[in-house]
Amino acid sequence: AKVYIFGSRAVSDKKGGDIDIMVLAPDLQDKYRKKIQLLTELYKRLGERKIDLIITDSIKSDIEKEAVERGVLL
Repeated sequence: AKVYIFGSRAVSDKKGGDIDIMVLAPDLQDKYRKKIQLLTELYKRLGERKIDLIITDSIKSDIEKEAVERGVLL
Protein backbone atom coordinates (compact mmCIF):
# COMPACT_ATOMS: atom_id res chain seq x y z
CA ALA A 1 0.00 0.00 0.00
CA LYS A 2 1.02 3.61 -0.58
CA VAL A 3 -0.07 6.42 1.73
CA TYR A 4 -0.27 10.05 0.60
CA ILE A 5 -0.93 13.18 2.61
CA PHE A 6 -2.31 15.94 0.42
CA GLY A 7 -4.14 19.24 0.53
CA SER A 8 -3.09 22.05 2.85
CA ARG A 9 -1.14 19.75 5.19
CA ALA A 10 1.16 18.68 2.34
CA VAL A 11 2.27 22.29 1.77
CA SER A 12 4.79 23.39 4.39
CA ASP A 13 3.65 27.04 4.48
CA LYS A 14 -0.04 26.15 4.90
CA LYS A 15 -0.57 24.47 8.25
CA GLY A 16 -4.00 24.02 9.72
CA GLY A 17 -7.27 22.84 8.34
CA ASP A 18 -8.21 19.23 7.92
CA ILE A 19 -5.86 16.33 7.28
CA ASP A 20 -6.30 14.72 3.87
CA ILE A 21 -4.94 11.17 3.56
CA MET A 22 -5.25 8.68 0.73
CA VAL A 23 -4.31 5.02 0.96
CA LEU A 24 -3.74 3.35 -2.40
CA ALA A 25 -4.07 -0.37 -1.73
CA PRO A 26 -4.86 -2.47 -4.80
CA ASP A 27 -5.21 -5.76 -2.93
CA LEU A 28 -6.89 -4.60 0.28
CA GLN A 29 -10.00 -6.54 1.23
CA ASP A 30 -12.92 -4.97 3.14
CA LYS A 31 -11.97 -1.32 2.56
CA TYR A 32 -14.86 0.00 4.67
CA ARG A 33 -13.76 -1.91 7.77
CA LYS A 34 -10.13 -0.86 7.23
CA LYS A 35 -11.19 2.77 6.91
CA ILE A 36 -12.96 2.63 10.28
CA GLN A 37 -9.92 0.98 11.89
CA LEU A 38 -7.51 3.55 10.44
CA LEU A 39 -9.69 6.51 11.42
CA THR A 40 -10.02 5.17 14.97
CA GLU A 41 -6.25 4.84 15.26
CA LEU A 42 -5.62 8.29 13.76
CA TYR A 43 -8.08 9.91 16.20
CA LYS A 44 -6.33 8.17 19.12
CA ARG A 45 -2.95 9.50 18.00
CA LEU A 46 -3.91 12.93 16.66
CA GLY A 47 -6.94 13.87 18.73
CA GLU A 48 -10.28 15.02 17.42
CA ARG A 49 -9.11 16.69 14.22
CA LYS A 50 -10.99 16.66 10.94
CA ILE A 51 -9.50 13.83 8.91
CA ASP A 52 -10.55 13.03 5.36
CA LEU A 53 -9.45 9.48 4.56
CA ILE A 54 -9.70 7.90 1.13
CA ILE A 55 -8.98 4.20 0.68
CA THR A 56 -8.92 3.12 -2.95
CA ASP A 57 -7.65 0.32 -5.11
CA SER A 58 -6.93 2.52 -8.16
CA ILE A 59 -6.79 6.16 -9.18
CA LYS A 60 -10.22 7.08 -10.58
CA SER A 61 -11.39 10.48 -9.38
CA ASP A 62 -9.87 13.95 -9.68
CA ILE A 63 -9.20 14.07 -5.93
CA GLU A 64 -7.29 10.78 -6.11
CA LYS A 65 -5.24 12.13 -9.03
CA GLU A 66 -4.49 15.29 -7.04
CA ALA A 67 -3.34 13.22 -4.05
CA VAL A 68 -0.80 11.36 -6.19
CA GLU A 69 0.35 14.35 -8.25
CA ARG A 70 0.56 17.01 -5.53
CA GLY A 71 0.61 15.03 -2.31
CA VAL A 72 3.50 13.70 -0.29
CA LEU A 73 4.14 9.96 -0.34
CA LEU A 74 4.71 8.84 3.24
